[in-house]
Amino acid sequence: MHRLITIGVSHYCEKARWALDRSGVAYVEEAHLPVFHMRSAKRASGGSMVPVLVTSEGETITESAAIVRWADQHAAEPICEGVSEAGLALEKTIDGRFGRAVRTWAYGHLLPEGKRHVEAFGRGAPRWETRAMRLSMPIAKRMMMKGLGITPERTKVARERVVSTLDTIGEHLEKSGEYLDGGRFSVVDLTYAALAGPLVNCGVTTPIIDEARVPAAMREDVAQFSAHPAGQLIERLYRTQRNVVPVSD
Repeated sequence: MHRLITIGVSHYCEKARWALDRSGVAYVEEAHLPVFHMRSAKRASGGSMVPVLVTSEGETITESAAIVRWADQHAAEPICEGVSEAGLALEKTIDGRFGRAVRTWAYGHLLPEGKRHVEAFGRGAPRWETRAMRLSMPIAKRMMMKGLGITPERTKVARERVVSTLDTIGEHLEKSGEYLDGGRFSVVDLTYAALAGPLVNCGVTTPIIDEARVPAAMREDVAQFSAHPAGQLIERLYRTQRNVVPVSD
């Protein structure tokens, strides 16, 4: 059985999870809380980042983009084939600066509140990790904010980058139609929806967070992003594509 090591709430891990689910490949997910994931990641890959896919043959694949392409080789309807150069460039932008901006925006709102969101961070993680996180939250919070470079100033910049990218996606959608590259669901759409999911509170578990408990500024952002054409695309892709598993004729 293949094994996927994740931070359960991570949008990059959701991207890998979505690709594996769509391919129909059977796997077991090993979800962890942030910080607690490092031990399993290091054992599997020698590094500290997730997702990490350990195949049944013992191959180790790191980074979500590589896992997506590995899964696509086993899919009945590949989503990485036939993507235009412009589409690949858009995917790279979404996977890089935009994905990191979404992460900074989300953690910038949630981490300062600490214990209030342990349950959201710990979706699918062992209970002992959740208990330990509650006890060590001040230390874990400092480690995460330092490691990810979370500051009020960077959170503000990340939000500006998110808004700019949503506007770009909206303009792109006006020209491309239903999907971001051509007339079919592709790796560009999967990458965008998975990495942008937190902006409209979509993800592996919907809702990812209890909006009643998050800061008012974050609730206002979610409402604004959800009303944006690019935000509506995220919700549509989750609704129509997240649980689709194409099969061979």
